[in-house]
Amino acid sequence: MQEMISMRKKVSAMGIVLNKDGAGGYNVLILENDGEWVFPKGHVEEGEDFVGTAIREIEEETGVSVTREQHRAHVETFSFFFDGENAQKIIEVQSFMLEQTQTVAINREEGFTDGKFVQAALALEMLSHDDARNALRKALAAAEG
Repeated sequence: MQEMISMRKKVSAMGIVLNKDGAGGYNVLILENDGEWVFPKGHVEEGEDFVGTAIREIEEETGVSVTREQHRAHVETFSFFFDGENAQKIIEVQSFMLEQTQTVAINREEGFTDGKFVQAALALEMLSHDDARNALRKALAAAEG
C-alpha cells in the first residue's frame, strides 16, 4: 500500500513599499538576503490579516514604518511548491505608498545584508525572482491607477 504524502500550506504576506522619486517615477524598498534581492515577507500569524502581516514584516526586516492608511492594493497572489518543507507556499503581495523615503535599518539577525530604496527600473533589474518582478510591475500600475 502506497503511503499518502500530505502537503501543508504555508501562507505569507509580502510588502512592496513605494514612494514618488520627484521625477515622476517611484523608488522601491528592496532587501538582500543570501545574495538575493527580495521584498520584505513573512508568515501570517494567528489573528493577523495579510495587510497586518506585511506591515509587521516591513518594520521588523527594514525598520521602515508603514500604516494601513498607506496601503494601496493587493497586487498579486502566487504560490509554488517548496520541496524542502513538502509545502505549498502561498504569498499574498500588498503594496504601500510612502510620502517620502525613510531610513532603512535592516535586520541582520534575520540574515539580511543590505536594504535600500532604489528606482523602480533598477529594482526590476535587481530582484532575484520573476514573481517579485511581476508583482512590482502590478504595484507600479496600481500606483498610477
